[in-house]
Amino acid sequence: MGQFLTDFEKKHRVDFGSRLRDMRKNRSLTLGKVAGVLETSSGRLAMVEKGDRPMPDEWLEPLAHEYGVQLEDLVRMKYWPQLILLPLIAIVNTDQLSRDIIEALEKGLEEGERRELTQFIEELLGGRSGLKRR
Repeated sequence: MGQFLTDFEKKHRVDFGSRLRDMRKNRSLTLGKVAGVLETSSGRLAMVEKGDRPMPDEWLEPLAHEYGVQLEDLVRMKYWPQLILLPLIAIVNTDQLSRDIIEALEKGLEEGERRELTQFIEELLGGRSGLKRR
């Protein structure tokens, strides 16, 4: 499981950086302009966008404002692995998952898939003594 998580975290950082770059470009903003808002160098911002460096949390609020997105959405994008994937991986044996399933997990779950997974977990565990359903 450890190597899966390390590989996934690297891939997620690259994907997140790419999404940040796309948001910046969609707003026709230069690296220099955004770096100025963040009080950092263009080079450091470029490294974050390439996934070579993690993004500091202090950048979340100014980037959300600059890119015209909700802060909560940006936080969710940055921390998706910690919010969703890590708790799920903690309860399954990743050695028994196919590469296709792992790749699907890496991409995230759509709203309908999250509801289905929640319902499945409730049905699977709902019969246990002492557990309450919503």
